[in-house]
Amino acid sequence: MMNRMGAVGKTMRMIPGLNRVSDKQMMEAEKSMSKITEMVEVMTDEEREDPDMVAASPEIQKRIAKETNNSVETVAAMVNQFMGVRKQMQNLSQILSAKEDLAGLVGEDGLQDIKGLPS
Repeated sequence: MMNRMGAVGKTMRMIPGLNRVSDKQMMEAEKSMSKITEMVEVMTDEEREDPDMVAASPEIQKRIAKETNNSVETVAAMVNQFMGVRKQMQNLSQILSAKEDLAGLVGEDGLQDIKGLPS
């Protein structure tokens, strides 16, 4: 099964911790990525630049579903997943910014004494 995996799966195996992911899970992830890629490819440039437009428009989601032979629910799930990851990245950015601000106040050595901060 390993030889049927694509380049992404082979690359992912090199990441520490991901070598424990089963071949089946890796193939499912690649299949999911392929679906997402198809959906993004049928979006207009404007939709790619403004994903909120896709999230807010059932008509756009319906068109994307039709052009990629997916259900509207699948497209909506992809949009929701994107929105969730975007929110997590914004939160992480805020945390790291706050950590930099804190480092300015207490110094890098002082940060080591504070428990629970990301490295």
